[in-house]
Amino acid sequence: MLKNYEASRPEFSRNGLRDVDLVLTGRELARLFKLQGINLLDIEDEPFDPLLGEHTGAGRIFANTGGVMEAALRTAVFWLTKGEMPKIEFEEVRGLQGCRQATLEVAGMKLKVALANGLGNAKRLMDRLAAGEASFHFLEVMACPGGCIGGGGAPIPDNLTIKAQRIQGVYEADRKLSRRMSHENSEIQQLYREYLGEYGSSRAYQLLHTYYFDRSLGGEPRPVILEHH
Repeated sequence: MLKNYEASRPEFSRNGLRDVDLVLTGRELARLFKLQGINLLDIEDEPFDPLLGEHTGAGRIFANTGGVMEAALRTAVFWLTKGEMPKIEFEEVRGLQGCRQATLEVAGMKLKVALANGLGNAKRLMDRLAAGEASFHFLEVMACPGGCIGGGGAPIPDNLTIKAQRIQGVYEADRKLSRRMSHENSEIQQLYREYLGEYGSSRAYQLLHTYYFDRSLGGEPRPVILEHH
């Protein structure tokens, strides 16, 4: 599984201690529940454990293709418009199409965005960029068709109808929350206030960013992509 590999990468460790100790996929968790005879419908709701138990609508929509971009857009537009954003939902970046693009009007600027889900579609998008046929300010690529709702560790969807229903369920869950933008998460605010410092601080940069390497070239790895995780 991609996340198992990601957790094992040496870049995701500090002083010999891994950032993530263990990865458990949705399907593995479901099998564990069955083995232990646990029925979720019989368990009373209770708060998640801190830290990072709190979540916003922006965190919910990460599971869908376009969700990461929409979550980022919500906060970016909020800051650029000083809270006077005309809308919080960005329908332009939603949908199950393999590749899609849009131009958004943000604080008097035209922001060109593009998304791809599925590695075949990602390659087609990258080929267009390499050939100079397109240019964008913001790209989102998800390896799994439809995003994490159709990912390798999720219950396997039988058809596009099931994927569409899962996507709709995620957006409905987002709309029910009072806090729908990432920067509204009070636990994240506390983490920055008491430990990470200002947004973009050296400590935040060191702990929350990573490099990816092209390992096919051999020799010393060279960073090719910088990601916030």
